[in-house]
Amino acid sequence: MSLPVEILSLIFHYVSPEENLSSLQFVSRQFNHVANEPLLWRHYCQHSLRYWDPRHDFPTLLEKDVKSVNWKSLFCERRFINEIVAELLDEIIQSTAHRLTKIEHVCEFGLDAKDYLLGQMNPRGDAEDYLARRYWANTMLDSIHRGMAIDVWYNAAKASWMPSDTDAVDEEEGPGLDRCLSAFDMFVLHDQEYDMDWVCHRLDAMAAEFRNEYRQFNTWSTRQQALALVQWLRGKKGFMGLPMLTGESHYRNLRNCLIGHALSEDDHNSLPIISCAIFQQLATRLGLHADLVSYPGHVHVSVQPPTGFDADGNLLSSPTSNPGRIYFNPHGSSDEVSKALLRHRLVEVGWQGNPDTVLEPASIPETITRTGNNIVATYNMATTLPDTHPAQPALRHLRAGHPSLNLEAAKYSYMWASIMMAGVTTPFWAVQVSTFLSHVLARYHQEDMWIVEKYLRPAYNRWRETQPNVLDNHVTERELHYVLNSLRNLDNREVDTTNRRYTQDIQQRVVYRVGDVFRHKRYGYVGIINGWTTGGSGPLPGYPRCENSSEEDASEPGTPERRGRWRTFYCALKSGNDRVKVAQESIEIIKEPARIPESLMYMAGKFFKRFDRDECRFVSNINELYPDD
Repeated sequence: MSLPVEILSLIFHYVSPEENLSSLQFVSRQFNHVANEPLLWRHYCQHSLRYWDPRHDFPTLLEKDVKSVNWKSLFCERRFINEIVAELLDEIIQSTAHRLTKIEHVCEFGLDAKDYLLGQMNPRGDAEDYLARRYWANTMLDSIHRGMAIDVWYNAAKASWMPSDTDAVDEEEGPGLDRCLSAFDMFVLHDQEYDMDWVCHRLDAMAAEFRNEYRQFNTWSTRQQALALVQWLRGKKGFMGLPMLTGESHYRNLRNCLIGHALSEDDHNSLPIISCAIFQQLATRLGLHADLVSYPGHVHVSVQPPTGFDADGNLLSSPTSNPGRIYFNPHGSSDEVSKALLRHRLVEVGWQGNPDTVLEPASIPETITRTGNNIVATYNMATTLPDTHPAQPALRHLRAGHPSLNLEAAKYSYMWASIMMAGVTTPFWAVQVSTFLSHVLARYHQEDMWIVEKYLRPAYNRWRETQPNVLDNHVTERELHYVLNSLRNLDNREVDTTNRRYTQDIQQRVVYRVGDVFRHKRYGYVGIINGWTTGGSGPLPGYPRCENSSEEDASEPGTPERRGRWRTFYCALKSGNDRVKVAQESIEIIKEPARIPESLMYMAGKFFKRFDRDECRFVSNINELYPDD
């Protein structure tokens, strides 16, 4: 007996799309008909796949007539992308050859790769390569997120440095302040949902909630509207800035710098610039003409009445008269701040310039730069205070990721923001880029090479056009191309077997193996050996930028082996650095897993497949370089 089509269709909604594709649709003609209904495949696309790259414009597709979109084809396209990403991830884990190229291919899929990568970030603990799988999936997802953030900053800034005959966008057509500030969250997003789209949708929902509560809003004056919003935001919604925290160390907590954290967490703690941005974005959504004001010390918000009216809704004598702005400090007050008071405070701090210049609207690039400066101030404080300082946990704490690694990622966001927002028409911009490439990209974020080539090359080319007479122009150009080309050449080079334990002499001199966990006898840190050489203090195979510590650089008395070229060195992974060179005599092997810092477990997947808890050592994933270990 055959079931009605309606019942079959309902049942098929509970069958996985994979089972549908592999078997269900082949049972009978009736099954085939129901299994290929567009409505069913739209359901699969909505509920089996959470993230869609913007190129699909997925929200618009959902609004179209169901039969006008080939939903099955769209799902199969995404399924095929997942298969490609899975194959590339396996190859990335298995070999270091062409690794950056494969990472770039995955990142080119954008958010279409996110669903699969999220599934790989929490592999089974007994999996053969769970550390490596987690590390590389997380690395590529983070790179995708950073690429999205930098794309927003690029579009926000390029109007200021692109020539007028290009496709540059003006500020009204470019990304809004909500996306530009939430781009900082993308650098520490990891597997969380609070991305740029979430921030925009959350602000939309808050504006709709406010309008639903205040149905007479459109009949009020500008002053009444702005006061109602700031009082609702601080009073009913709890956006009080930092009401329960005192002291500079708590003020500088990293999460206070991020608009996504301020909107999503229960206490809504935030710095003034974030509090003001939230108020300004809600006001704009409600139809008010609101802008941030880069007032010294704390950012404020100005609200301008409509043309021809003052802030109280009164008609002006002349339609062209300047209605004047009213000012607010949503971080610290539920009331209006008078312009006279703001002027008086400028005098108190010794402001020498025209006070009206700091009461004018701030541009989006200026606001991004100021937010980045707040982040680097947090980084400087966190790295200056002793690790035992009671403020350290709160300074670094975010909802996901390791605190120390998040701190470094936040600093990385500051560096990108400062480069993208800086004026490329100044001679010193390329020096900033050169420092960034040499000291950051080439060491810690090589997976972002595709981002540099996509967004930094155009900016750099524009700089060259505006600086034809800079003496060291060609030197800087070589620096840019040298770093990128060097990475490409290293990535494309087939890996040779470099260090073998062929002879008994080498076996005697190289006591420890890749994967051994140790404590440094002098400095006390815990590390993991990820390379070795008997060639003295020169570069280690596969680690041309491996750094010596001050102890290893110093000349030491003793035997010729300790002074000369036959001294044994190891490259090691430690928290915050994956290329530290350590002398053999400084190593003390440890066998207690509890002594391994959590941050090392986050980073270990770059070189190791898994952790052998019984042996207290990591299983190597760099056998191409050290096949005998």
